[in-house]
Amino acid sequence: MKANLKVIAFVLTIYCGLTANYFALANSADRNPTPITRTSKINTTGDEIITTMVLLDRTTSREDLIHTCRFLADEDVQLTFDSLNIRKAFLGIFGKKRIVQATGKIELPNGISEAFQAGGTISFHSIKITYSQNTKNNSFAINMVEIID
Repeated sequence: MKANLKVIAFVLTIYCGLTANYFALANSADRNPTPITRTSKINTTGDEIITTMVLLDRTTSREDLIHTCRFLADEDVQLTFDSLNIRKAFLGIFGKKRIVQATGKIELPNGISEAFQAGGTISFHSIKITYSQNTKNNSFAINMVEIID
């Protein structure tokens, strides 16, 4: 009987530890979201240029999209959507839920913005938004908004 209580207490302790660890990782706002890739380079004048690429494609989940928008908002970059349609992959009935249609814009801290529209009845392949920041003078520029249907 005493051994059973120890085993049960041990299993409950492990379960609680794993559950708490899962929630701590899932809600971590410090780590880069999956759709964001960053690179840093030094240009010819010695300024550091940070290039950020946001890639939204068929594998981007709703949670990844929310985390990406929140992560960018913390850096004063606004990724907003006027309309966003998320549904099942095959005729809205079967498959994994994914982004089918998106209309929105990206706005950088210095006021530069660009609108985009992707998808429709069949879906789209990807939206790739690339912008750069010069850390010396804190200037921003949108390099590219690419939509592949």
